[in-house]
Amino acid sequence: MPQPQPLMTAEDFATGWTWEQYLQQVTASARLQAKHYQSVTDDELSVFTPPDETLYAIVLSSEKCGDGAWAIPRLVRILQDRMGIQLRIFFRDEHEDLMDHLETDGKRAIPKLAVLDQDFRIVGVWGPYPEAIKPYVREHAGKHDRSEWYPEVMKYYRKSGQGDLIRDIQALFEELAV
Repeated sequence: MPQPQPLMTAEDFATGWTWEQYLQQVTASARLQAKHYQSVTDDELSVFTPPDETLYAIVLSSEKCGDGAWAIPRLVRILQDRMGIQLRIFFRDEHEDLMDHLETDGKRAIPKLAVLDQDFRIVGVWGPYPEAIKPYVREHAGKHDRSEWYPEVMKYYRKSGQGDLIRDIQALFEELAV
């Protein structure tokens, strides 16, 4: 069976934003995102160990993505700061070629995380929401006005979203270790 093609090259990866560069791009939400970054506790981080192999990660989002403002800081804290995985952030609309490979149910939903091996092939994905809230979003998105259903997503994020995100990322890396 042939190996999947690399998603990108090392040079392409290097064009993505680091966490610090990304925060300069999202000035309206930078303070909130920095707060979300700090919200991941040492106890929550303790379930993660650096991988034995070289891995990279990219996240696709947009400047005005509320879900991205919630998830990206936490992903950076877990993947880059705890696990030592180099991570870059790209805006979906500026990198449609990447988004084409990471659609969810045929949609360009963000934020989207792709974990890449040392040859920049996709070995795992997460997003655009924690698994626990996906059924609710699928039931309402595109069928009802966002103002009617999205407040419940934000309520979920505040109540149990962080724990679910951590469990999702932990499960993803357990699958990769098999």
